[in-house]
Amino acid sequence: MAGPGRAQRPERWVIDSSVIVKWFNPEEQDHQLAIAVRDSHINELTMGVIPDLAMYEVVNALRHNSQYDAQEVAAAVAEMGTLGLDIVPFQLDILLRASELAFDMGATVYDCYFAALAEHLDVPLVTADEKMMRQLRDHPWMLPLRTAVRGFDQ
Repeated sequence: MAGPGRAQRPERWVIDSSVIVKWFNPEEQDHQLAIAVRDSHINELTMGVIPDLAMYEVVNALRHNSQYDAQEVAAAVAEMGTLGLDIVPFQLDILLRASELAFDMGATVYDCYFAALAEHLDVPLVTADEKMMRQLRDHPWMLPLRTAVRGFDQ
């Protein structure tokens, strides 16, 4: 509980790569919703947490988008580096849990790593990945992007 003169700690969210990619592409479906998540982090209403894996996934997705050249991808990487996201380094226990979830739920280990991190931190996982949401629908930390931004001014 925050006392007088003390700021309340923002809610933490693990942010999936599918949301971050939308920050850089205005033509993506739900771009504005993803921007609302980014802006809630920038304005310290939430604290964005990502596994280091997200950096690789986002850069790879932008690299394979024909609208981006090498300089634009580099600019996106630089921007991600300035946002103050809490980037969590690799942890073996989280990977082991991700592997278990992948077998249990029929999803990729990559997607399950985000879910396992959310579970480990006991925070929601915000995603815009429809396939991931279907495969991990029974995971209690899943928070669809459209649900996450309810109540935000857009």
